[in-house]
Amino acid sequence: HGHGIYNYTSGKTYAGEWKDNTQTGRGVCTFASGDIYKGQWENFKKHGKGTFCFSNGDKYVGHYENDYEHGNGQYIRADGTVHYTGEWANGKPKSRQSWLRRHSSLRRQSWLRR
Repeated sequence: HGHGIYNYTSGKTYAGEWKDNTQTGRGVCTFASGDIYKGQWENFKKHGKGTFCFSNGDKYVGHYENDYEHGNGQYIRADGTVHYTGEWANGKPKSRQSWLRRHSSLRRQSWLRR
């Protein structure tokens, strides 16, 4: 138990709480792509409340379950425009079809990339 920093060979870095040699608790993970997640972890997965900042400036603020956006959350574009607020399930907005119709000009669907 405690705090620590681990640099992965993939280029990502985790700084935060550890429990039984797993990323569990609060922490910050910086990915090789420049994306950053700050929030709660459970057994190496994003789980609980957190903020994921994409390298392009977009961000998701809300809840995670088992490494996916799940529960109440908000997707915000880099320019500050809120594109979706509401329920998410397994990394996707629950009302995804209506969201895509309203924002058909949005070509990049960040929550779909893994």
